[in-house]
Amino acid sequence: MSAAAPTFDRIIGNPDSRGHASASGSQLATDAAVVAVGSELDVRGLIYGSMSLIATVFGVTAQLFAANRSDYADEIMLGAGFAVVVGTPTMWSGGTSYQTAVNGTVISYAYLRLKILNTVGGSAGTLAWNFSGKNS
Repeated sequence: MSAAAPTFDRIIGNPDSRGHASASGSQLATDAAVVAVGSELDVRGLIYGSMSLIATVFGVTAQLFAANRSDYADEIMLGAGFAVVVGTPTMWSGGTSYQTAVNGTVISYAYLRLKILNTVGGSAGTLAWNFSGKNS
């Protein structure tokens, strides 16, 4: 049985007249990895991108996944998950997070989504995130 394709909360492949696009959200973490609500992003119209993250209450572990199929059947985790410390803004940007190679800041996938989990079991933190991208 195949999983149903997600309903994209943010389809941001159509940048504004300046070529910019953005999306943001917030999610409570659990002891198992969950997709952050609203973080399933269609980035096909974008070339460059970055994501800022900040944790409140307790730290969380964030993982960025990328795919070229809208049902995420071919998703891969980009790099290792990492801790987002309470109150300390953390940034992902193109060259280190959206590509497996280190040759620039180009987004080389069609879809991105963020998964989060508690850094310390039983200590639920909340993660706020903001993605911004550009098509030129």
